Amino acid sequence: MKRKLKLIFISILIVPILSGCTKEKMELKNNSFTVEYGNVISDKAEDYLKNSEEFLKNIKVENLPKNEKDKEYPSVGEYEIILKNDNQEEVVKVSVKDTVAPEFKDLKEKYEIEYGSKMNIKQFSVTDLSKTEISLDDSKVNYKKSGTYKATVIAKDSSNNETKKDINIIVKAEEKKESNTNTSSNQKFSNNS
Repeated sequence: MKRKLKLIFISILIVPILSGCTKEKMELKNNSFTVEYGNVISDKAEDYLKNSEEFLKNIKVENLPKNEKDKEYPSVGEYEIILKNDNQEEVVKVSVKDTVAPEFKDLKEKYEIEYGSKMNIKQFSVTDLSKTEISLDDSKVNYKKSGTYKATVIAKDSSNNETKKDINIIVKAEEKKESNTNTSSNQKFSNNS
């Protein structure tokens, strides 16, 4: 009798636990996720599913994208992550997007330039995870007339994120060269005194 009660008690405890594991269905938090470029794609089931902790222990996260060469994150693109256990499988779409614009490093408000010279855009630099291109809109600058002019420095990355900054370009006055006769008479004067 005791043995029979013990078996019934054990079966009452074990059957719901076993059937609970097989009955629980994968519940996705979302069908798709967006990850900012430069971040890793999670390999943790709890980031994709809203199931119980016990259920999540048996989930495998597969088909994670490879990282870009020499980087610790995948490239911009669309990926499908597979979540599975022994009897269920779900696919989650993950989009890696670059939405962050380049940032200028050490950009000054004013740049002085010699009369008749052109502004060199190599002096501007930016930080960004993707390839960037820097350009300068100096269409309002007259490099042959001294004064202060407004210009715009533009940085654009390979995902078309763009940053524009206004700067002032100060064109210095033209330096007049002195003639040699003036210099030699000054030397004579200083020698006589």
